[in-house]
Amino acid sequence: MRARLLVVCLLLTGSLFAGRSLILVTNRGDIEAELLPDVAPLFVAAFEEFVSAEAFDSLRVTLQPGQYLLVEPGVGAPGFPALPLEVNTAALGLDTLLVRDSWHAGLLPAHHALQDSSVATLLRRQGYRFLPSQASLSTRRGMLAAHCTGTGTPTGGFFIVLSDAASRWLNGRYTVFGRVVSGEELLGEPQAAVEPLRVHHLILR
Repeated sequence: MRARLLVVCLLLTGSLFAGRSLILVTNRGDIEAELLPDVAPLFVAAFEEFVSAEAFDSLRVTLQPGQYLLVEPGVGAPGFPALPLEVNTAALGLDTLLVRDSWHAGLLPAHHALQDSSVATLLRRQGYRFLPSQASLSTRRGMLAAHCTGTGTPTGGFFIVLSDAASRWLNGRYTVFGRVVSGEELLGEPQAAVEPLRVHHLILR
C-alpha cells in the first residue's frame, strides 16, 4: 500500500517517467544504470525510497562473471514492501511456453503433469503473484532485475544481468526495473592483476 501511494504521488507530480540514475561506485570505476518507472512503477518508487533510507550503506555483492552481479542490502537494513511481480507473462511469452520446452523442465520429473503446462502456470503454482497490466521487459543482458525470495517477494536487492543466457531462468521470476547505460565492461572476468570487484556504495541521481 505504501509503494502504491508513492506511485500515485509521482503520477500527480508528472515525474513518473523521469528515469533517475542509479550509480554503483566500485573499486574499478562507476557503473551507471537508468531506472525505468514506466516499466515497474511500484518497485522503482519503493526502491528509490529504500536507497534513500541508506539500506545499502552496508551491502553484500556476489559476482558470477558472464551471468550476473547480485547486490543485496546488509544486515540491519529496513524491510522492503511485499510487492507483486510487475511482470506481464503474456508479453514475455510465458503463457504459451510449455514447461517441458523451457529451463524449468529440468526441475521436475520428466512425466510430471506440469510439464505440459505453461511456465506462467508453473510460476503461479509456486506462489508467484503477477501484475498482468504492466508492460514487461525480458531479463536480457544489461538489465536490472529485482532480487526476490523463492516465491517472488522482493528483498530490496537486485541483479545486473550479464548474459542473455541467464534470462532462461530469470525471465518471469523477477521484476525488470532498470538498464545499465555505462560501465558494464567493469563487470567482466578480472585479469590476474585486477582485484575482485567491490561495490562501495550506491547513489541516486
